[in-house]
Amino acid sequence: MTVLDHALDLALRGWPVFPANPAQKPDPFSKAPHLPKASAPGEKDGGHWLASADPGVIRGWWRRWPRALIGFPTGLRTQCVVIDLDPKDVPVEAMLAALTRFCGRLRYEDPETGEIVEPAFAFTQSGGLHLYFAWPTEAEFAEMERNLQRVGGIFKPTIGSPTDVFRRFLKAGEVGPELAHIDVRGEGGYVIAPPSVMVDGKAYSWAIPRGEILPPLPRRLRGVITGEFLTEAERQSRRAAARSQQRRGSSTEIADRRVKAAVDAAIGRALDMARTAAPGSRNRGVYDAAVWLGRIVRGGFLGRAEAESMLFANLPAGVPPTEPKIKHTISNGLDAPVPAFSPAELGPGRAA
Repeated sequence: MTVLDHALDLALRGWPVFPANPAQKPDPFSKAPHLPKASAPGEKDGGHWLASADPGVIRGWWRRWPRALIGFPTGLRTQCVVIDLDPKDVPVEAMLAALTRFCGRLRYEDPETGEIVEPAFAFTQSGGLHLYFAWPTEAEFAEMERNLQRVGGIFKPTIGSPTDVFRRFLKAGEVGPELAHIDVRGEGGYVIAPPSVMVDGKAYSWAIPRGEILPPLPRRLRGVITGEFLTEAERQSRRAAARSQQRRGSSTEIADRRVKAAVDAAIGRALDMARTAAPGSRNRGVYDAAVWLGRIVRGGFLGRAEAESMLFANLPAGVPPTEPKIKHTISNGLDAPVPAFSPAELGPGRAA
């Protein structure tokens, strides 16, 4: 079978595909879609969003680009989430073994039938691995929402395409280097499907081909991706916040439970803002979070030392608490000349 035949086979099973550039890096268009770009950032009218399951369209693409790779969208359209293991520092076998140990197991065993479902495994052209799991069900998304509410996280009803998902745990020293360089391809992402071949002859190949049924993401891995699973430092920070909340709960200054809930939610949002700040805006993210906590401190609902401790425990990946600049950033944010938080902001009937 040719690459085109494999692309048509995927389409026959209801999964859209698109042609991608087989050039190797440093070509800036390596593995990029051979299709028009989106009309504007965030629009879904170009690139991999133009993937099709129409045999006529696919044949036309491969007549134009006969050496094209098979681009395979991930997420809702193909009902899968792909975990990408990129062996930059350690062998991919060591990465797979470490991921399996972390998760307990990658396969799924049906509790009623005993049937075992393995994830699909594909070797990448660079020596990495793609592991294919099922897109979460409605019940799984509901479980994610409950878990995130319990830990004070922000629920998003999707699985996106974050990179280096174990960075928080690596930074905390809770996992080894084998779990570095593990990315996710979910909604809005794509992978290259076997048996695509790069211009230099390096190819993608199946170790375990994708069947009709895929196992769900292991709960622990899903928790790392979504934020349901916390590092020990994050858990300690949340426990400290909970103790502070208990103390505040007995205070006449927060007699109104709705005010307490608003304060707790604001603290959670501020810590998430700091922890998830992207590269290039990490300092700004920490500063903005400190400004929010500063308002709560000046309102009398949180101690300054406690606010600093929370921020240091929730720094973005790649920002060590020993970095001289970060202490200055936190101090400036806490001292920013903005009004103190007041229960009056919640409107009539909500003040203590």
